[in-house]
Amino acid sequence: MLFHSPALWKAKEGKAAAILYVSCAARVLEDFTIQRQFVGDNAVALEFSARVGELSVKGVDIFQFNDAGQIADFEVMVRPASGLQALSAAIAQQLEAVKPQ
Repeated sequence: MLFHSPALWKAKEGKAAAILYVSCAARVLEDFTIQRQFVGDNAVALEFSARVGELSVKGVDIFQFNDAGQIADFEVMVRPASGLQALSAAIAQQLEAVKPQ
């Protein structure tokens, strides 16, 4: 599985990496709400809204599934840029807190 985050320069490989970044995001995104969902052939897109501190963000999670029904590709997009910057900084703090010493 590949995980694409707007906070990362390149995609991360593997389920563990996706779980790590998504769990960090879950701790910092407040009032997370799914607005709409779009379903296609072996793909699902979820539009969401949330807050990072005082900033509102909108985003889309795109899931591509393989023939076995497993997630093969997971991409996250977030806007506006100010919200993405705040989210990236908050996730970096979360990652620092869980990093082994």
